[in-house]
Amino acid sequence: MDINKLSIKFKICITTNQFNRALEYLEKISHFFEELMIEDVQLLKRLCRGLIEQNRKILDKMKKTKEEENAKSFLKVPLKDILNDYSENVLGQSLITIEKFLNCVDVLINKTKKKSLLAHLFLIRGKIYKFLFLYSTHENSRHLENSYINYKNAIATSLKFVDNMDVSSLKIFYSYCKFLIKYMNDSYRGVLFCMNLTKEINELKINYENDSDEENVLDSSEFKKVESKLKKLIDSNIVEYNKNINILLSE
Repeated sequence: MDINKLSIKFKICITTNQFNRALEYLEKISHFFEELMIEDVQLLKRLCRGLIEQNRKILDKMKKTKEEENAKSFLKVPLKDILNDYSENVLGQSLITIEKFLNCVDVLINKTKKKSLLAHLFLIRGKIYKFLFLYSTHENSRHLENSYINYKNAIATSLKFVDNMDVSSLKIFYSYCKFLIKYMNDSYRGVLFCMNLTKEINELKINYENDSDEENVLDSSEFKKVESKLKKLIDSNIVEYNKNINILLSE
């Protein structure tokens, strides 16, 4: 087995959005990695996003089709059974694909020596378990719990080993806040985390307004994009946050 050739094919497949094929190559090479680099993690993040989005679209479309067809009064029972069986097969295949990717990520986590990269791998695992929570037909509570644990691990690792104002770190924080609000129904912690982040960003801008190097980082389009997302997340959930504050104050 020529690992170098397989690695090149893996990268090409991700670049050309052939995510299922890329996963096939990843399964073959994941055990042979000696140590992950930032470039490898970026490829894994892109593969994660591609596989989840690709399978999400398939399953959502299948669900909609199934609901529309089953709602038709003239659809005979045998046809409904065929549709249901097909739907289950599609779901099963998607879950198998995502679980294969999860297995690869688990292998690679054990090979990652650079602590700052672990934060990104934990985030990937959090997103995988979130997908399983949304679409799996069993153990949903366990999938949600595992997703939460990995999001927390991503935050803890990032806070310890990555500069808090690094754009990649901010993206992890944003993902965690969004997860808390949308999936844990915890707008209080989610919004509070965002508010503390934006406060820290504003303080940093003041402290380093005369530092040209730091200002370049803060003024980058990528940094501003994440900052804007944090502010929008606060604005869209501030009402629920205030309700929670009032409840806490009244106790």
